[in-house]
Amino acid sequence: MAADFARKDARHAQPGAATLAFPVLHDLAQSAPVDRALRRVVRNAITLINASQAALLLYDAEARTLVLAQTAGNARAQWPARRIALGEGIIGTAAAAGQPLCVEDTAHDGRYHPSDGHRAGALLAVPLWDDDVLLGVLVAASERVRAFGPRHSACAEALADAAALVLGRASANLATEADQRQLQTFVTTARAITTLPDPHAVFESIAGGISRMVAFDDALIAAHDPATHALHVVASQGQRSAHLCDQRVSLHDPQSISVRVAHSRQALVYTPDAALDRPGHITEAFLAGEDLALLCVPLLTYDTLRGVITLARRQPFTSDDLRAMSDLAPLVATALANVALYAAIKAEQQARTHVLQVISHEITSPLHTLNGYLDLTLTGVGGPVDERQGQLLQRARASGARLAAQVQDLLLLAYDDTGELPIHLTPVDVRRVLHEAVAAVEIAATTAGVSLHLHVPPAVPLVLADYERMSQVVRNLLSNSLTFTPRGGHIWVEARASATALAISVADSGCGIAAEHLPHIFDRGYRAPVAPEMVRSSGQGLGLAIVKALVERHGGTIQVVSTPGQGTRFTVTLPCGRVAADHSPHRA
Repeated sequence: MAADFARKDARHAQPGAATLAFPVLHDLAQSAPVDRALRRVVRNAITLINASQAALLLYDAEARTLVLAQTAGNARAQWPARRIALGEGIIGTAAAAGQPLCVEDTAHDGRYHPSDGHRAGALLAVPLWDDDVLLGVLVAASERVRAFGPRHSACAEALADAAALVLGRASANLATEADQRQLQTFVTTARAITTLPDPHAVFESIAGGISRMVAFDDALIAAHDPATHALHVVASQGQRSAHLCDQRVSLHDPQSISVRVAHSRQALVYTPDAALDRPGHITEAFLAGEDLALLCVPLLTYDTLRGVITLARRQPFTSDDLRAMSDLAPLVATALANVALYAAIKAEQQARTHVLQVISHEITSPLHTLNGYLDLTLTGVGGPVDERQGQLLQRARASGARLAAQVQDLLLLAYDDTGELPIHLTPVDVRRVLHEAVAAVEIAATTAGVSLHLHVPPAVPLVLADYERMSQVVRNLLSNSLTFTPRGGHIWVEARASATALAISVADSGCGIAAEHLPHIFDRGYRAPVAPEMVRSSGQGLGLAIVKALVERHGGTIQVVSTPGQGTRFTVTLPCGRVAADHSPHRA
């Protein structure tokens, strides 16, 4: 005889409509705090319901079975089985119906089949629900018939709710932690995409992020190469996959799992016992003869195939793993797109640098020859030179020198674009750099009627820098100030040192720069508009761009403060760590 004590909030949802992955549920139940709480619930069932035995079974939705997790009470009695199919016996029937089921006398119920012949008198089974998710069943048994009434059923339901609450909160905490890990992975991946220029560094960062979301033993990232109609393995992680980097898989390979995913643009979960053909040779090499599960996800941006990512491990991948990787796939696809774009830009920059090098050589060689002949002519080797001829020759020589300097400036910026600008770091005496730079422009400043002021403390620490490049920085700043400072003006050069940095400033009392032009003054070719009478000479607008490039190559920064009509101050800040005492300042 069975009695149904229907709950007021009885669920009518079918088990499996919404589920919690059993491995997750099982791991939760095995964790120390949850295990203690569930054990207490089962023991309370013995005390409060007057049961001789109680148990808690967890629901495995994928297998549609109930798995024994906790027991308490009479050790002589054994449960029918450690796994009970949904709908099987009294316990399986209660789970399938989604409502409590009380059997007053199991002797008259054909659904009860104890494996050891020890029959319980009465049995009470109450499903555990978390919203509409079936988590398991709480079971109480008594050796007496008709041992359970409505009061016992109500108490069992309360205990079942307590067990469900424990599992539900633990699951929510786990989901929150997973969401936090996923968010952190997204942030880390996005940062790697935008800040790491090296493709290998990007993919290593991505693989590390994936491992925080989905457990795997090995991973392969293959980029789509439209030119060769193939998938090119650009990154790998794990012992099995290390030798597969740089391999290519033809998109015409019908056996390749990666190719299937690339064509279908749908994720695929592969298990060794799945009804699929054996994978292609690259995947076979990836598996290395082992029966591993694979999770393969396409990488798409705006319906454009960028590649495929494949994960492998011994345990089967779950729907949660698939969902996590599907969420991450667009970021990985963006990384592939950015790496391809970066490679194209770098190739273009290298080609441009090569062209500039050729042009530079074709220009500088005859230019140096021309300047040499002009110098010889000025010395009178070719015959007497009168005053007028000498003035013309001097102008021609000055123009040749400016042209040669402009060619070198263009070449320097071209090298900087490709990251190939040579910087030779040695301990440098900044005092010497400043004194020589001021001396180099002293004649020009005197001619222009501009006063130079140099203020450098007696003790300035050595800095690791390229002597010639740092001299160029200071000369360019002085030249810029001299250009925009009228007759009777002043230019100040100063140096200040702290424990961690050295600041070099060049300030002038010139025409200044309007605030709207300050963000652009380091752009190549940019010249802030000023009155023609305020400009002493014209240039190509490359001097400040070169200063910024050289300072940043030294790991430093440059700042500018300006007030129209009053002047401008440029401040270069360089790191100055400790330099070995036996180093001496660089000598030219």
